[in-house]
Amino acid sequence: NAGTVLLYHSIPGEVCTHDWFDRMPQRIVLPLVDGDRLLLKLYSPDMLREGYRGILEPSPEAEDVPAGEIDFAVVPGVAFDRSCHRLGRGGGYYDRLLPLLDSASRSSARSPAKAGTHHSTSSSHQQKPF
Repeated sequence: NAGTVLLYHSIPGEVCTHDWFDRMPQRIVLPLVDGDRLLLKLYSPDMLREGYRGILEPSPEAEDVPAGEIDFAVVPGVAFDRSCHRLGRGGGYYDRLLPLLDSASRSSARSPAKAGTHHSTSSSHQQKPF
């Protein structure tokens, strides 16, 4: 039932999302690295360009999407534990973004659902945060 989905454009070593863009009927949002934060931009295949670390990102001119409009967020991870703590690639971008999605949703009385993707060999069975 999600109308607006935050995805990521995968890089080698991550769960591949490239086929998802054309298969999903929802409005798709991609992150754009801007300094130490992620901006949320409406996905358009003709607006993609190589950005941070060679990742395909939306152009800065792509339409901005407010964090409160995200219904479902799919984020990459190197590993997750059973308590859903995420280990990323060290930049902290999603660590800063995810709380913003929650705080933006408080004003709209709904919190976005979230899912993390990773390869199954990178699960951790620790009970404490990373």
